[in-house]
Amino acid sequence: MGAEAKHGSVVASDHDRTAVLALLALLSLGPFLWVMDAMSLQYHNDEAVMTLWWITWASLLPIGVWCTFKAGQTPIIKPFLGMLCTAVMFGLLMCFMWFRASYSFAHIAENGAAEKLNVGLDNLPAMEAKGDVALVALEAGQGFVHPAAVFQVTNFSYGCHGHITSSPCHTSVSNGGPRTTCEHLAFPDECPGAELLMITPVWYDNSSTAGRPYALALQSKTYLFNDESGRSAWAANFGFPEFKAELCRNERFCAFLLSNTHVEAHWNEWHSVHSAANVAQDGVGKHSHTTLPYEESMGRAKTLAKTQMQQLSMAGDNLPLLWVPAETSKSFQHWESKLQQSESLGRIGFIILMVFAANFVLVSLAFFAYGLKKNASAAAKATSAADRLEFSI
Repeated sequence: MGAEAKHGSVVASDHDRTAVLALLALLSLGPFLWVMDAMSLQYHNDEAVMTLWWITWASLLPIGVWCTFKAGQTPIIKPFLGMLCTAVMFGLLMCFMWFRASYSFAHIAENGAAEKLNVGLDNLPAMEAKGDVALVALEAGQGFVHPAAVFQVTNFSYGCHGHITSSPCHTSVSNGGPRTTCEHLAFPDECPGAELLMITPVWYDNSSTAGRPYALALQSKTYLFNDESGRSAWAANFGFPEFKAELCRNERFCAFLLSNTHVEAHWNEWHSVHSAANVAQDGVGKHSHTTLPYEESMGRAKTLAKTQMQQLSMAGDNLPLLWVPAETSKSFQHWESKLQQSESLGRIGFIILMVFAANFVLVSLAFFAYGLKKNASAAAKATSAADRLEFSI
């Protein structure tokens, strides 16, 4: 009788522990999901958060495998059902984090990298100082730049890594019979490149190009070559470049505000659109989009801006610096397509979050109810055993 009572008390203690753990898991769900969501929403543009996110996300995989294995050993539910439910829960959690991290671009754009249409040139200094606007489309008729600009050419090396592309094949007859061969063009491991930076003043229109400009416009172009002789030949015939501002948004002057911290990520992505394969297709020596360190390009651009300000007799003065890509419309479309994709992924992530939270709540409540039920059953058995013992006495 004493052993049974002891055994009964142990069982009751285990069920108590199950109910308490289920309750604690339920209460900690909100703070846990809030931390995971906050970290995921700061994924974009923050390398420290990005690294922490990847560590957390990768850690969930071995933790999920261990919990799935343990779920198969619990006597509360059938092993297969327990393992399946646990695996699905961790899968939902990892998917939620993945989709919410993809949504971080739209989240940041909504809260700190807005797009403004019909902006007056007089409003640019205030927007630059506040720093929460990334894209602007000026009012119709405003914004004019001269094709002539101060410029700087900087040589660099680009890792083409021996990229190989196939050319049309031809069939030849040899002693062994017909043979189809293809010629290949292989880039070297390091391609010589040149970065062209241009800066020019932004005026109200083409009839008012005297006095004080409203801003400075920056444009960057990069070129890749097969070898050093190709770059030297290009430099010898370079001449004077023209600054071309492509209109967008119903023939408006469009630009990115470089004072916005989130434009840096778009700069890096836009300048990495083309790979060595694109260069082979478009032609070596043509304008390409090549990743260069943003800080280095901006350092050279600020130095060039000071030169432009000196030529305008405005040394020591400040003007907003606008980035006007050579293909402005495509660059704006690239931003917007990524924004739309990010928003759609964010909606999927929110749905997965709701599904995960609902399943987690139901499972926790089920375990909590199971613990209470078993405790009540154990208490009833103990009471019945005590009554029988008292009756026998």
